[in-house]
Amino acid sequence: MLRLLGGGMILAGGILLRGTILSASRRELQTQCELRDALMLLEKEIKFTLTPMPKLLMSENFGASVSEFFAAICNDLQREKTLAQSWSTHAQDLALPQRIKGRFARLGRSLSGDEDSVRQALSLMAETLSESIETQERTQRDRERLTTMLCISASIMLVLVLI
Repeated sequence: MLRLLGGGMILAGGILLRGTILSASRRELQTQCELRDALMLLEKEIKFTLTPMPKLLMSENFGASVSEFFAAICNDLQREKTLAQSWSTHAQDLALPQRIKGRFARLGRSLSGDEDSVRQALSLMAETLSESIETQERTQRDRERLTTMLCISASIMLVLVLI
């Protein structure tokens, strides 16, 4: 009876490990989608209303992680930090793939120019995020299947070794 209970606990641990691994990937995908949507919204607002960047960042129209990111930048701007400095610092805290995180951190330097260059930089980053999202969505199902098989197989192997 004890062995059966122990084996069940090991299998449950494997399933929990699977959930933890996949939640990080899903969080990255969700953050990328939120950022892409936010950048596209910023670009449209700049184009049509010519609203200054600090006022745009204080808007409440963004997802949870993006709102936290923009709120942190606004706090830094009130403390006399530059937009580029603040953007780069807080971009490192976002749940993004490493290949995107560096490019997104450098985006802050491009946001302090004229209207056209800012809009172009926002659009380019939104396109980069869209491509990354498409790539990640294509591989997501295979990654989930592989992670599931690996975690369950490792759990079963551990149960067999311990019996």
